[in-house]
Amino acid sequence: MRKCYNSLNSNGKIVIQDWIMNDAKTEPIQGAIFSINMLVGVEGGDCYSENEVRTWLSMQDFQTLRKLKQNQV
Repeated sequence: MRKCYNSLNSNGKIVIQDWIMNDAKTEPIQGAIFSINMLVGVEGGDCYSENEVRTWLSMQDFQTLRKLKQNQV
């Protein structure tokens, strides 16, 4: 996230497209299945919750965080 933040122009935006999980990391089901695949194929692989992603973004001083609906991008 730091590299993204440092690379942005003034008023720049980043878009994160991934399976964003609920806090229990059990939904959406497609993301839970993908998370298992990541754990099998990549050491430390996982899918992350919206709260985790928001925390990472706020730690890098991103100011405005907006959730887009699926297929809105």
